[in-house]
Amino acid sequence: MSAGSIPPVWAYTPIIAIGTFPALNPVSRLGAHGASKAAVISLIRTIAEENREHGIRANVVSPNPMDTPANRASTPEAHPVKSANVASLLVWLVSDAGAEGNGVPGRGLERSGSFSVKSRFSPPP
Repeated sequence: MSAGSIPPVWAYTPIIAIGTFPALNPVSRLGAHGASKAAVISLIRTIAEENREHGIRANVVSPNPMDTPANRASTPEAHPVKSANVASLLVWLVSDAGAEGNGVPGRGLERSGSFSVKSRFSPPP
């Protein structure tokens, strides 16, 4: 599908999408949001698989709840993610270091409040 729609000039270009934690773990009253972001994850995995030979890297980063005043007030016991930590992951994914053998093309990455990155999806062999 995407192999014919992505121009050759995009070779070796990183594609990054932003997911959300409800796409990975169901959350009450966020079903439609989670389902739409799960579709984004599937699309990014497809783009990565179909364009691997062209060097196009596609990833989706799905942060846990972000560190905002509203999130801190509503769930004071939580450990929300700082935007700077998500930004550092995004910068790494588009950097030369992220390009060379990063082993994460087509994978969904979760940025959690404990600042770990976990691979949620493995590309097909």
